[in-house]
Amino acid sequence: FLLENAAELVRLLDNVEKRKANAPDYTDGSAIPHLGGRLTLCYHAAPCPTVREQDTLHIFARNPQEAQLAVRQWEISECVELYRSINREVYEHFRKEGFEVPLAHIQIKEMISRWGSCTAATGRISMNFRLMRYPIESIYGVFYHEYTHFLHQDHSPQFYELLLRMY
Repeated sequence: FLLENAAELVRLLDNVEKRKANAPDYTDGSAIPHLGGRLTLCYHAAPCPTVREQDTLHIFARNPQEAQLAVRQWEISECVELYRSINREVYEHFRKEGFEVPLAHIQIKEMISRWGSCTAATGRISMNFRLMRYPIESIYGVFYHEYTHFLHQDHSPQFYELLLRMY
């Protein structure tokens, strides 16, 4: 198996190394990916709320471990707020166009191989937390893709025709 798949295994290991090299180190002044851009971390020694001002994220942290925790908590709260808003917006767009779709129950997960998934029978859409690193258009694209699955549970030509019409 190893000999037969050596080239693919080397490629996968290279990808892991590239991800590690691009991972934020959470030091004061370092940058983290956010909605397709970068936010610079600014440590504050005294307790304070985590606040974003333009391209700077002010956090209470004394070391990278505390910074990573502060950033994660802030990202989760931002993600929940943004995904709720986009979910409502996409739902209303489908309804305005005459489609009977449910207002999705959103589940936020950190998925490895998917950006989103739809369970049409329960009206649930799972969204990948990691999308917060990419441009907001990517998040909208995944929401529209998953809402289209409420009407077409496959990736047929009709699915893509509707997806392109709606987004």
